[in-house]
Amino acid sequence: MKKNEERPKIGIALGSGGAKGYSHIGILRALEENNIKIDYLTGTSIGALVGALYAYHVDSKKVEKITITPRWQDIFSLTDTTLKGGIIKGSDIRKFINNNIDKADFKDLKIPFKILATDYKKGDRVELASGSVASAVHASIAFPFVFAPVNRGRKILWDGGLSDPVPVRTLDKMGADIIIGVNLSNKSILNGEEKPSINPYSVMIRSIKILECNLANSNISKADLIIEPEFDGTSFFKFHKVLKGEAAGFFDKGKKAMEEKMKSLEKIIASF
Repeated sequence: MKKNEERPKIGIALGSGGAKGYSHIGILRALEENNIKIDYLTGTSIGALVGALYAYHVDSKKVEKITITPRWQDIFSLTDTTLKGGIIKGSDIRKFINNNIDKADFKDLKIPFKILATDYKKGDRVELASGSVASAVHASIAFPFVFAPVNRGRKILWDGGLSDPVPVRTLDKMGADIIIGVNLSNKSILNGEEKPSINPYSVMIRSIKILECNLANSNISKADLIIEPEFDGTSFFKFHKVLKGEAAGFFDKGKKAMEEKMKSLEKIIASF
């Protein structure tokens, strides 16, 4: 953390985590209710999507309303198909984001925001902070085999969770004095199965979860405050659950996790 004479600047890194990303909205709601202003935002994958909506509206209730509409499910529609690196093209993601942030570029956002993606050729983490927000979100959320990769400039980009599941180091470079990292890839996502299945699909998904857990745990250590909602093995891909009312459960888990760390955050702020 850096010392200065003014109010410390607070940054929050919204991590990857598929359907569990609804919990990000609960975390942001808890911060609003406690009058904690966010000065900088970063996001990876689902964190990039929620972060983009929040950086534009700065209103968690607005973001919640947007993400519980049937249109939310449309961005994962199998009518938007391709055979080039994934099942889904992702063009509906761009439409969804553009329709809800008025086709904003990064310069139009109310909170400085950077999105993380992964360079498919080099394997490097890539920070996106200019041009179309919707295009950057599309790149960050493009999970291999599910979404086709995104061509942006001379780079072929895929999901940011492959290289930086919780982008706290970017917040440090942006100038945040206090860094909050939201880790949705904690070990709780491996719970729920007493004896994990060993069919090929389950092995692939669990292997990805294990790799992401270990990478996230390494990255999150640089945060001043770590928020880790507890999950029960919720499937990475079950975004359709929002239409069955289960999004409220994710939201509540995020809000509870943030509220439990609020006194710790207040102490950190008071130390400046």
